[in-house]
Parts: sequence; C-alpha cells; structure tokens
Amino acid sequence: MTRVPGPLANLYGSPTAAHHRVQDSGTVTSMRLITILFLLLFVAAGIVFGALNADLVPFDLGFARLSLPKGGAMLAAVLVGWVLGGITAWLGTSFAQRRKRRGERSDRKVANATTA
Repeated sequence: MTRVPGPLANLYGSPTAAHHRVQDSGTVTSMRLITILFLLLFVAAGIVFGALNADLVPFDLGFARLSLPKGGAMLAAVLVGWVLGGITAWLGTSFAQRRKRRGERSDRKVANATTA
C-alpha cells in the first residue's frame, strides 16, 4: 500500500502529529470532557467553600486595611502564589539557558583557538 502525501503528511509520506490528532479525535474529545468535568468539580467546590465561609477576614498591610471574604482571600493567595511561582520558574529557566549559552560560546572559542 503506497501513501499519497497530503496536507497531513510530511515530505516522506509518514503521518504527522496532526494526522494522529485527526485519527484519535475520540481520545482527544474524551480527555477534553474529563478536563472540563474536573474543572467544573473544582469550581463547584470553590463556590461551596465561599458560601460556607462568607465572613470577612481583616488584613492590615501597613499602608491600607482590607476586609475580604475568606474565599476571596484564599483566591488572592492562590493567584499571588501562582504568579510568584511562574516568575520563579521563568527566571530559573532563563538563567539556566543563559549559563548554557555562555558555556557553549566559551567551548566554541576554545575549539576555534585550538584549530587556528
């Protein structure tokens, strides 16, 4: 059986990832459904938690005073942690990449110096 290259095949006629996605669309659809169900479960749990803990929590930031519901305070804490974790991961990978590029550059200089 010969393959005729089409829009979903690479230059060698073998299927690409897009081709597999088209073939496995049932798997992708079921995974998407499971993801949406988990998301709805956690949203419902958050709504119940917020409704059960509706009393206000006072915050004194030194320059301002805030009173937030417990659910809002927890959501703010999660969002701040998510942002700080993302920044930390980004900085860690960018420093590692910079160190790797610097090492490759010095290796090339050494290789050029020895061959010249």
